[in-house]
Amino acid sequence: MALANFPIPDVTVVRVALERLSTRLASDLTIAIRESMRLPNLAGLDALPDWTIARRILRAQHHAVVAAIAEHDAASAVALMEQHIRSAYERMTSLHPDSSH
Repeated sequence: MALANFPIPDVTVVRVALERLSTRLASDLTIAIRESMRLPNLAGLDALPDWTIARRILRAQHHAVVAAIAEHDAASAVALMEQHIRSAYERMTSLHPDSSH
């Protein structure tokens, strides 16, 4: 799977889950934030020496979030999503303000 195509399938699943289980405003805000970060995220992943490792981790995290949502476990879904965002940012050092990449 090409890097540029990776986020689409997983994000679509998360997006559908959000639209079904949360308020419209929360869903729209989440989707807007995700879309605004698409290009920086792709650049960050592209700068990794081996993005396939990150791909496996990100997919596992997406599946865990979706499972928590499906189980109506909001606290776990929030914690898992926060962990997902923070760990992805930590991994993509080219996005850090002090990065020389």
